[in-house]
Amino acid sequence: MKYYDIVPILKENCKLNMIFGARSAGKTYAWKQLFLSEFTEFKEFRNSFLKKGIEKNYFSDKQFVYIRRTREELRLTAKYLFTDILNNYNKKYNENLYIDYRAGEFILCRNIDNKLQKLYVIGYAIPLSMYERYKTASFDNVKYVVFEEALSKKQTTYLKDEVDNFVDLLNTIFRNRKNCKAFMIANIASNVNPYFEAWHISNYNGLKIYTYKKVKMAVDFTQGCDNLIVELKDNDFINLASDKYIDYNVGEDTLDDKNIMIYDKFKKCSKSQILIKTENNNFFIYSYKGALYITAKKKKTIKKIYGLINNKFKIIIRYGLDNDFEIITNVRNYKDYTFINNSIIKKLSDYYDNNLILFDNYKTRIYFEKLIKRIEK
Repeated sequence: MKYYDIVPILKENCKLNMIFGARSAGKTYAWKQLFLSEFTEFKEFRNSFLKKGIEKNYFSDKQFVYIRRTREELRLTAKYLFTDILNNYNKKYNENLYIDYRAGEFILCRNIDNKLQKLYVIGYAIPLSMYERYKTASFDNVKYVVFEEALSKKQTTYLKDEVDNFVDLLNTIFRNRKNCKAFMIANIASNVNPYFEAWHISNYNGLKIYTYKKVKMAVDFTQGCDNLIVELKDNDFINLASDKYIDYNVGEDTLDDKNIMIYDKFKKCSKSQILIKTENNNFFIYSYKGALYITAKKKKTIKKIYGLINNKFKIIIRYGLDNDFEIITNVRNYKDYTFINNSIIKKLSDYYDNNLILFDNYKTRIYFEKLIKRIEK
């Protein structure tokens, strides 16, 4: 079976490389093969890249950093990250190599008489949620960074200011060194995410170069090859899922996209229930056929009822007629306000979790999802 080939995106010579697409297409296997090719113990991997036109002096025994969003994700994945590729390599080339993961380090070892002989550290693991702890650390020998599962279906999965924090971590690792590369790997669960929004990326089948503020980024949206698609669609368990989920597995569709939960032809609605005012935006929330409709444009007259969101994003409220309320900022006198009923926060979260919220556009949706995440904390 033919799996993802990382060489074309590598030849674009971009510092940031994004590989998104089908599950089981070999995206993760491809970067592991590339990273291990840096070390002479994996000469067969290195030879395969040389045959595809990669220069011999490209490889120089450099390390990597493996990033996941949280410490818990690392705990579940890092220990067994290289099991598949090492089993294949050892069996095919009669080797006895092993990668031991301990205390955030990937250590290359050789198994001699069932005893591990430590060779050297080849990489590190860092949770993005703890990026600030590494600001004074030194990664002078690191050439690669990979961020696995970089995209998520739900906006609430992303960390606060995640894009800036990810870039900050890259700067910490690479400093001003040249010839360093970062990879973002993910299945396309959603086209609505902070990275596409920040860097103006759109889903495009195939390899494309984007430039953002003079920075070149290579983005490869890859679908499964024909035999992978046939194999996955013949899988009994896959076929128990919806057609949309099957298409997602082979890279033909996302589980989510800009059009989900978007309704831009909204006309009739009941009275407004909530007005959320923040420093930069107003968001009006209306009842609509058993759901809620959120728009940045005022649709009907709203009674003037006051509340506030403070700097810690806790909500304070004063109820008005019919239990309508308004949330505003920049209120100096806190004594006239009482804390919002937790049931209202829960109601907004429940409506969202059950897909009972419609938005006028996807930017409003992104903002609201971030808002809900901060409120729930």
